[in-house]
Amino acid sequence: MVLQPDAVCPMLRDRTRIDQDMDKLETFEFVASDAEDISTRVETADKELLMSVIQNPYNVLHNYFPPIASGRGQLRTQMHNAFPKK
Repeated sequence: MVLQPDAVCPMLRDRTRIDQDMDKLETFEFVASDAEDISTRVETADKELLMSVIQNPYNVLHNYFPPIASGRGQLRTQMHNAFPKK
């Protein structure tokens, strides 16, 4: 049995199809050639979705993320004595 890429990752097929559709839209000038790339738009949307899940404590997925580190911890306020005085 040989696995096809679509069987392993159906999103890969969707991504390829979106890229093909965007190329067609650019060809027929429905989208400006200097418009933002679709991959950039997808990354931006992914980041916004992730941040909304992390920042909203009532989101169903919120509990699956580790807590956000608060503060810088207990750092020393004075210089270390690592170097001997000459």
